Amino acid sequence: MGAALGWWAAMADTVSIRDVARRADSLGRVARKVRDRDFWRYVAAASRVYIAVARQDTSAAVEGFAMLPDSLCPDCVLDQLRKAQLLGLRGRNREAAELLDREPHNPNPVPLTTVFWWLERGRVKERLGKNEEAIPAYRLVADWWRNADPELQPYVAEARAALKRLGGKPQ
Repeated sequence: MGAALGWWAAMADTVSIRDVARRADSLGRVARKVRDRDFWRYVAAASRVYIAVARQDTSAAVEGFAMLPDSLCPDCVLDQLRKAQLLGLRGRNREAAELLDREPHNPNPVPLTTVFWWLERGRVKERLGKNEEAIPAYRLVADWWRNADPELQPYVAEARAALKRLGGKPQ
């Protein structure tokens, strides 16, 4: 349920997000294991942040992400990525870069998540004028998704255009 929050926020579907919050609150109360209770408490709190994202209230969303106890869900990489994107939208690129410079804690790395992480890292580094750090990030995206599905090709094109713009040739 928690992984769908970003998609529902992009669709401005606050009804589904509120439903997740309600269910997560319930599951957090009845979970027997501390780890499970912590996870569902995190999902409930994250749901409330994604309502702000769905409403395009970036200030409230950034504030909400700052308050989220990410220690309750260290594997929630998509939330960290969204937080970095929102920080960038608010012009807080240095904070976004600090977040993206950390390797996401992900015991089972999902290439999709990893590549989007690197793409955002390239964007932020470029906005900060750190082109030498942006180039490898964009190169990873262009190389990793060289033969990607059509839905991912706009990101490949973005990475290739950035490499051309920054003087870093795709390998």
